[in-house]
Amino acid sequence: MHDGKQRLVCSRAVQSRNRYPQAEQTMFIHPNNNFKNDFESNFKKEINALKSIGVFKNYSKNEIVLREGDSSDFIFFVINGAFRGLREIDAKEVTIGFSFEGDIDCCPLSYIQDIPSLDTIESLCESTILKVYKKDIQTKLPKSLKLEEFTSYMLSTYIETLVGRFMEFKAFTAEECYIRLLNRHPRHLDLVPHMYIASYLGITKERLSRIRKKLQLT
Repeated sequence: MHDGKQRLVCSRAVQSRNRYPQAEQTMFIHPNNNFKNDFESNFKKEINALKSIGVFKNYSKNEIVLREGDSSDFIFFVINGAFRGLREIDAKEVTIGFSFEGDIDCCPLSYIQDIPSLDTIESLCESTILKVYKKDIQTKLPKSLKLEEFTSYMLSTYIETLVGRFMEFKAFTAEECYIRLLNRHPRHLDLVPHMYIASYLGITKERLSRIRKKLQLT
């Protein structure tokens, strides 16, 4: 994105944020990742311990990490690349979120309740993750770690982020939501095909194209 267009996007996003500051604080691109600045310091031991028992795995573009119906018996750290979470509703794919470098991802319901996943997670480009299996967490890590607190923090953050997303989609137009998305992730969104961004925003590809064209011409 050219500097002039980037300034325009940032300016419009600031205007939107001023109108609804509470939504800006809670709306993030991926529902599983809305960690505050003190997150790593509070759970540094837990994060390092989880990483120490993880297994690196590389994925090609469009490769499936987790398929609907399978068990999400792992969490993963995104080392590089990008991933999309999706569900099928009446035979239609709906994008529910993205994860990028530094994020932690999984299907929370499947992971915690040991039931088949409702989500599918796929890579959007060549990507690398650090995969940590639940059985290894239960058997290889010391009981002294605050893993229950860590999980509770993730879940409470997950819920609050979904509430924030609901607020944002209610409070802003599709154009404003897209601008705010660009403002938060100008570099990462280059990894995401436009049809998935449109699906995430709940609009058609054609409408997103019109929004993008309007922003380019303004």
